[in-house]
Amino acid sequence: MADKGILSQPYYHGLLPREDILEMLHKPGDFLVRTSEPVKGQPRQFILSAIGSGQSSVNHFVIRESENKKVFVDQRGFSTIIELVNHYVSQKEPIFTKDQKVKVVLKHAVERQKWELQHEDVELTKKLGEGAFGEVWKGKLLKVKDANGQPVLVAVKTAKLEAMNKEQIKEIMREARLMRNLDHINVVKFYGVAAGTEPLYVIMELADGGALDSALAKQNFPMIKKYEMIYQAACGLAYIHEKELMHRDVAARNCLYGGGQVKIADFGLTRPGIQYKMDLKKKVPIRWLPPETIQHGLYTPQTDVFAFGIMAWEIIENGKEPYPGMKVLEVALKVCQGYRMNFNTDVHYEFSGYIKENCWPASWEKRPIMKDVVKFMKEFVKQQGGDTGPEPQGVIKKLGKKLKKNSKEKRSSMSPTTATATARP
Repeated sequence: MADKGILSQPYYHGLLPREDILEMLHKPGDFLVRTSEPVKGQPRQFILSAIGSGQSSVNHFVIRESENKKVFVDQRGFSTIIELVNHYVSQKEPIFTKDQKVKVVLKHAVERQKWELQHEDVELTKKLGEGAFGEVWKGKLLKVKDANGQPVLVAVKTAKLEAMNKEQIKEIMREARLMRNLDHINVVKFYGVAAGTEPLYVIMELADGGALDSALAKQNFPMIKKYEMIYQAACGLAYIHEKELMHRDVAARNCLYGGGQVKIADFGLTRPGIQYKMDLKKKVPIRWLPPETIQHGLYTPQTDVFAFGIMAWEIIENGKEPYPGMKVLEVALKVCQGYRMNFNTDVHYEFSGYIKENCWPASWEKRPIMKDVVKFMKEFVKQQGGDTGPEPQGVIKKLGKKLKKNSKEKRSSMSPTTATATARP
């Protein structure tokens, strides 16, 4: 069905999945138009999503096309989707569900959110890389200006939807859903998605230094700068925990470096809450995981604290892979037996001692919350003559009490299984 006019309508939301749609429609009469989720080998269809009279749930009507090119959701045909919508809104003519049990009267068109961008809002300028499902481009976000009045430079992930299944697309949108609520100098900034047509765009802050592990390998940063980087990462992770999110994949490869700041990125494994039980069949980054996750699949914010300690070691060692010379299965076995890496002799004993004693205990309950790690790192960096910058955004007030309150519940809910998580190099 070719109906380009609908693409410019403010109530058209494109490829947005049902999970996002459900957050936008609240009261009877609320409606929007979107496209269907992908089904391999089948063309996308336009969908009218709306809440019916006396309802809180959302109804989804497929907008069909007749042989004479008329579009319809009920009996009456129209030349365009815009005509269809205008008719049902202006005439207050009800649309009935297939079973005739629900009457829907279109009243309030729900417009695109601030983070729902249009493809024409973005200018792609330079291809930075390519992956299995799309490309990464450097670009300009034309509607957002920097301090000099110029369009903000951004990184744009483009997704080739024909190469992806329904679940993979949902994962991209789930990550975008999490990121749009985050705003911190040490967390990569999310600007929005352009989902009106294909390819799908995910638009984020451009970090001029690239991935942190690559930046560490390319440049010979002085030790004090590395301490500052570790402090910055701690601030970003503490902020994420304040939002009651567990990152679950803290590592130098999943951070960016730009404007002299480390920025936590890659939220593909992030989950809300303060406890998560992993499917032990899924591949995971063993070299960054604590014993309780390797053995039981348990994630808490203290899992991130352990991984943060590993990332601190990575930063000190210029992006080197943790547990050098050891194979993944050997790492899993030794970590569960109590083995921990040593820092090199150039590292201040107070710093190395703190990481080993506080971030790497075998019991997750003995690890601090990230707020406390931030406090230590701030004082330590200052003592070393480093720069901690302005006060970190976000103050964690309730999380510490909540974690302690739930500690006994978590211990009792841990599975007694000793199965080992599948390794991911």
